[in-house]
Formats: sequence, C-alpha cells, structure tokens
Amino acid sequence: MFTKILNSWLTKPTAMLLALSIFLMSFTPYVPSTGVEGNGDDIEGGVILKAGTTIPLQTLTPLSSATLQTGQTVTFNVASDIKVNGKVVIERGAAATGTVVSAQHRRMIGLPGKFSIKLNTVAAVDGTNVFLTNSDINAEGKSKLVTSLILTGVLCWLFALMKGEDAVSNSGITNVAVATDTEIQVN
Repeated sequence: MFTKILNSWLTKPTAMLLALSIFLMSFTPYVPSTGVEGNGDDIEGGVILKAGTTIPLQTLTPLSSATLQTGQTVTFNVASDIKVNGKVVIERGAAATGTVVSAQHRRMIGLPGKFSIKLNTVAAVDGTNVFLTNSDINAEGKSKLVTSLILTGVLCWLFALMKGEDAVSNSGITNVAVATDTEIQVN
C-alpha cells in the first residue's frame, strides 16, 4: 500500500507544491507599530490620505438600545495615530462622529432591543473632515420570544409582558475605512 502511494502520479506534484509553499513563506518577525500606517502620496504642504485606509475607532462608553434615539449623534475616538509616509494625519483621540440610523428599545412578548449606527466623519490634524465607509455598527439583544409565547400559552397571559434584552455594544475597537482620497495639510 505504501509503495503504491509513493509510485502514485499525485506524489511528485504534491511534494513540489509543499516545497514551493515552504519556500515562499515569509519568516520575518512581527514588529508592532505605534500607529497605523496608511497609504498615500506626498503633495505640496501635505499628503493625500488614500481611500481604503483603515482607521480603528473606539467608544468611551458602552452603547445601548435603552438610551440611543434614532437621529442621535454619537462620538467615537481614534484608537491610534494614522500616519502617511511617516507623518501623522489623524491623531490618536481625534473625534469621529456617527448617526444612529435606527434604535428600538426592548419590547413585550420577548422582542429584543436593537440599534444601527453609521459612522460618518473623523477629524484630521488640519481640521479636514475625512469621510468614512464600511462603518455600520449593528447590535441586537437576546430574544425571549419563544419563552414568552410558550409560558403565555401554558401558564398565564401575563408572560406576554416579558421583554427581550437590550442591545449593548461595549467599548471595543471598530475598524472603518476612508471613503475617498483626502488632501490633508501637515507640518
């Protein structure tokens, strides 16, 4: 059996593929940076922050469907410096704004709370608003619909008053992207 496998027509291509994949592996060590290095071009007096550059944002307080209202403005902070060609274009702690697109409180019959936030802009070092994309934050609480319906049907109609859980998004980091090429003046 073993000799049959060794003499198989698949052995040599498989061995070549494995050897090639080992050869092409990168053995460079990971060195964490102090900020995010974006892609961009130098121009007279500044740089161009390219579309698609990733920006890590974080909230300082948890977001909850119990407190959010549709249309409300929510503020986030940039988690680390964003650099283009070694120049800081968006500082750590810079404000980013978002809008609550929809918010529903938890409801009877075990329906959960939920919300959706769209992040709009972040402030660059020169005050320019950088527009964001890939920036939706969605959260939904735990549903208790089935439990409420079963208990209502079997025991008592008062279980229909049972509510689901609120949607909560803790102060974690959300990665968003720059929507369009943006010229930023840096010193």
